[in-house]
Amino acid sequence: MPSRRSHTKSRKGCLHCKRRHVKCDEGTPKCSLCRKRKLQCIYPPPSADADGQYPPTPQDGVETTSNSNESPLPMRMVEMRLFHHYLTESYITMCQGNLDANHFQSIVPRMAMSHPYLLDSLLAFSALHLASLEVDEKRQWLETALMYQNRACSALGQVLAGFSLESCGPAFVSSIFIMLCATAYPCISQDSHTIDPLAHILETRQLIAGCSFLFQQLGQAENLGEMKGWLQYTEPDKPEPANEQEEKPGSELVRLRGELLGSLDQLRGNIDQIEEPRKAAYLHTWEFLQAAVKQWPFGGPNGGILAFPINIGESYIELLKDGEWMARIFALGSPLELASRRDRQGGHGFHDLEEGKRGAVASESAICSRQGTKMLELGGNAADAMVATTFCVGVIGMYHSGIAGGGFLLVKSPNGTFEFVDFRETAPAAAFEDMFNNTSDASTRGGLASGVPGELRGLEYLHNKYGVLPWATVVRPAIKIARNGFPVTEDLVRYMESAVGDGEDFLSKDPTWAIDFAPNGTRLGLGDIITRKRYANTLETIANEGVDAFYSGPIAEKMIQAVQAANGTMTLDDLRNYTVLIRDVAQIDYRGYKITSTTAPSSGIVAMNILKVLGTYDQFFTAQNVNLSTHRLDEAMRFGYGLRANLGDPLFLDGLDQYQKDMLKQSTIDEIRHKLSDLRTQNVSVYDPEGYESLETPGTSHIATADHTGLAISEITTINLLFGSKVMVPETGVIMNNEMDDFSVPGSSNSFGYIPSEANFIRPGKRPLSSITPAIVTRPNGTVFFIAGSAGGSRIITATVQNIIHAVDEGLSAAEALAKPRLHDQLVPNQSSFEYAYDNATVAFMKARGHNVTWVAPGGSTAQAIRVLPNGTFDAAGEPRQLNSGGFAV
Repeated sequence: MPSRRSHTKSRKGCLHCKRRHVKCDEGTPKCSLCRKRKLQCIYPPPSADADGQYPPTPQDGVETTSNSNESPLPMRMVEMRLFHHYLTESYITMCQGNLDANHFQSIVPRMAMSHPYLLDSLLAFSALHLASLEVDEKRQWLETALMYQNRACSALGQVLAGFSLESCGPAFVSSIFIMLCATAYPCISQDSHTIDPLAHILETRQLIAGCSFLFQQLGQAENLGEMKGWLQYTEPDKPEPANEQEEKPGSELVRLRGELLGSLDQLRGNIDQIEEPRKAAYLHTWEFLQAAVKQWPFGGPNGGILAFPINIGESYIELLKDGEWMARIFALGSPLELASRRDRQGGHGFHDLEEGKRGAVASESAICSRQGTKMLELGGNAADAMVATTFCVGVIGMYHSGIAGGGFLLVKSPNGTFEFVDFRETAPAAAFEDMFNNTSDASTRGGLASGVPGELRGLEYLHNKYGVLPWATVVRPAIKIARNGFPVTEDLVRYMESAVGDGEDFLSKDPTWAIDFAPNGTRLGLGDIITRKRYANTLETIANEGVDAFYSGPIAEKMIQAVQAANGTMTLDDLRNYTVLIRDVAQIDYRGYKITSTTAPSSGIVAMNILKVLGTYDQFFTAQNVNLSTHRLDEAMRFGYGLRANLGDPLFLDGLDQYQKDMLKQSTIDEIRHKLSDLRTQNVSVYDPEGYESLETPGTSHIATADHTGLAISEITTINLLFGSKVMVPETGVIMNNEMDDFSVPGSSNSFGYIPSEANFIRPGKRPLSSITPAIVTRPNGTVFFIAGSAGGSRIITATVQNIIHAVDEGLSAAEALAKPRLHDQLVPNQSSFEYAYDNATVAFMKARGHNVTWVAPGGSTAQAIRVLPNGTFDAAGEPRQLNSGGFAV
């Protein structure tokens, strides 16, 4: 008897026509029946076994031979792309609780290599993630996701039919990927596709039942090995939280849990209005979901939050099959979908934001700024971007930054509060006041020059409190760059030549340095690829084991050995005892804006004093008042630097907190304004009657990040002079700082005849005075307007002040503000320096007012900036004086 011929319309028609057993004309976007009945027309996914629909892939067992009519290579290339994307980006969206990066980036891919159906489901998930990221290729990736999804469903059904305890692990993971794709697909596809993958999943009821059975089997297994962490979250060495509302600080997952519980409360009222027997099905599902959400991410029944679509009951499945709208809301708005797209913050889809409104990063390296914006695109925030960019700058800008340095962070939280994080280096416990007397260069070169590093503790604090991505994720880009290498830039060439000068070329002659900088015996030049493989290994350890691996253990031991071998006194106890400090911020009102900066031992308070004096002048830097405004700016700088000479570490100076408050008191501002003459500059003694020296404190890097939630960060890090203390740890590639040179040395005047300030003398555990001046400008409504900061030693203060003036007083963009020529006057030496591009007429005016004018090449200060427009668009720029800087908005 001949077989019955199938009808294409009944096989490929929409779901409504199939349920009614009528022919469908397959019209697009709606068939005629759905158009007539005003129904949503949903077509099932393409059948995986359609003739010639999908090219063969390695998983089909197809061998490539010379006789093949069609090469599987294109499809293999797609699979390579998808697998790489999963390993580098998609896996991050799955991390929650104790299911960390290792589970999804290591264990799962290893399983997939021996279980093709798991690999197919993994590739489907990766393709769906790409569809959410690459808008122009969305349709292609959606179809690719469906193809692998269908193959995984078919193969998993066969696995479950002959289920065994050995296959439960891979089958469980595959089911998670399948359910994630099924629930997240409609949110990602929207109008780009008419296929409903959830319908296909529901028709594969064996899959749902099999997954429930799978959980039971897993629960009965005594030795789960690697799979044990999948079922229940318990923090190591910590009991389950007694209070279900207990939160892990900074946890994005916990914030999502709160949102979900609120949504469930609203749904509960709607369920009461539903008639039986549907009400019972909804209520049962709602109760299970609430129990799972309450315990997530700390744990949950039968696998908790990830298991929700698998553990729902038969009656609820039937409601889904019938197209019940509320059932679909339950499924498509489940925690599973939210957890798979952790970039949804504040109730808004992160990837739905307009270009330029997600966030921005600006740093001295365009490569590193791009790594920061990638964190934003992955769903991270400004803190994640800052950590990733800082690690990267420490790789590429190793001449003045790195993990053996320190610095300061100024953070504005989304709720409008500010925090000043001090991770400046400290003097070792064996340090003493006159340790550098009668020594030529011990404070700049060798083991004694190094303070106890604080950078990693600072980044750890920032990430723990504000970050949302896994720690390993934000460190990984720097590891890759250090290991694979990066081109030697114009900036690096210039700094290498400056560091070597006329002396011995330690970069090529010292074997420890030559491994990186002269691998062939000659120092690398412009365009050559430089690698830092030892440093990459060090960062990888820190990524995997955390910051403690730097402050104790093998890395710390090797560091102390290198420092002591170079005549240093730092010990392991110094490292173990290091902590960050949270200090008060300084704030002033300026032209209707609020400017926030940092206090001592930074120099933010000096910038605030300068700006508050300048805020008393009207028509400041208007077109007709540029020359006089420049004179007033220079004079305010001189008074500010005179006050700076008394600053130091507040923990070691009685009365310094009050002194800083007095610097911003209106009476102080009025006194300075009274002394400031529009007609002439004055003797140094007028500004600094005690005759204290003004330290240079060079060698820094400024980074600015911000995101659409209102989180904004200005950070400046340093290892001080170029290549720090010239001590590199041979085994780890870590370059030590020479921050001890920022202390004042008693008993001798500096080269300008000024005496050292006792406020900045060395004490064990003390932090030296710094010129670092991070600043954030906010509008009257509290939103971010401008993020400023600079590198350049004592020129940091003046560069930051001028960039704020350019943005606020002159209304310039970030790039325009940074491009303007700068002046600098730090009182000692008694000179006003102007970059070559400064207006000649203005400089002549300054000379006529008595200023000791000098012309200097640009680059003494190097700043980065981010401006935020009123509509939320980010305007980021890198320093034009640094050829390889970059600021980017996404």
